[in-house]
Amino acid sequence: MKLVKLLQPLSYRVLGSSCPRSTSQSAVQYSTVQCSTANSVTVYGGYGSPYTRKVEAALRYKRVPFIRKDLMPGNINGDWDKLGLSHIKAKVIPVVQFPDGSAQNDSTPLLQELDERYPERKILPANQGARFLSLVLEDMFDEWGTKVMFGTRWQMPVDQVWTGRWLGLDFMMGKGTPLEQVREFGEEFGSRQLSRMHMVGCKDKATVDRSFQYFASTLDSHLEKGSMFITGPTPTVADFALFGQFSQLLVDCSPDRLIREQFPSVWAWIRKFEDLSGEEGAAFADQDCLLNFFRFAGHTYFPFLQANRDAVAKGEKDLEVEIMGDIVHRQPAFKYQDKCFKILQSEYSKLSGADVTVVDSILKETNTIQYFK
Repeated sequence: MKLVKLLQPLSYRVLGSSCPRSTSQSAVQYSTVQCSTANSVTVYGGYGSPYTRKVEAALRYKRVPFIRKDLMPGNINGDWDKLGLSHIKAKVIPVVQFPDGSAQNDSTPLLQELDERYPERKILPANQGARFLSLVLEDMFDEWGTKVMFGTRWQMPVDQVWTGRWLGLDFMMGKGTPLEQVREFGEEFGSRQLSRMHMVGCKDKATVDRSFQYFASTLDSHLEKGSMFITGPTPTVADFALFGQFSQLLVDCSPDRLIREQFPSVWAWIRKFEDLSGEEGAAFADQDCLLNFFRFAGHTYFPFLQANRDAVAKGEKDLEVEIMGDIVHRQPAFKYQDKCFKILQSEYSKLSGADVTVVDSILKETNTIQYFK
């Protein structure tokens, strides 16, 4: 059984608008306000956050109305307290507040919650085998892809200046602070990000560059065949996670130019992925893209996760592991990433019957099965 059989196209129905329509300008404005306040999800985050962009793109695909409001991570100015979000322990964005008043963050459980609350146009496959494969790729793009994004964003001086300024403007424009001060703050912020490169795990330029080239070329080859999504005719959480990280690369100077010149199809994919509300199912050529991403997991991401687990178990602060055949990767160990690894292994343990057969054939072919047995 091939993976494409696991991911059958969903039958969709267009969600009807709950807002009255009117030809008068004032009535249209009034209806928009009513929909925004009474029936919409609120997304607190920032344009410069890959996880905010990931969640927003999923909401658009699912045709769920939402309002986006600025919120910086860290509760530096007490903004989280003012919004009634103090109870959320990890002050990371985005935070999604649902119409019933409940709120949560962490994009992976958030997308699962969206599928539960808004079951139309699902982004988690119903088939358990396909679900597992999508969750693995989502985790890799979230956790390793952010090394590509962060490393590419801050390595070059031109990007440190530009992106630092842009992030400051994104959060502070129109809030009373003169923009010259905002730009100065942004430049200082950008220059300080170099000190965080080791913590994120992207201090080594070869690791960042080769990971980027692998991700971009794998997607590019898939797109050139006429396909759109990684695992089938409709997007899954894996696609939204990859989009989230890549969305930032079109904002930053150096990677934007690089993608335009070397991977124009990927550049177009990122732009198109922003709003998939009209997508009803795309062509799907083959599994090569999926398999190649799992091969990357086999020689890079899973060895990293295993080394991280070993370091956490020993109480060590840092890890060291060989990746890509010839790079020694060093970075701090994190309990959160070990938690993610455990969740993936738990998802695998739930598989049975034909799902196990299909998934195991993929894991064996990509030299990743040892991380789940």
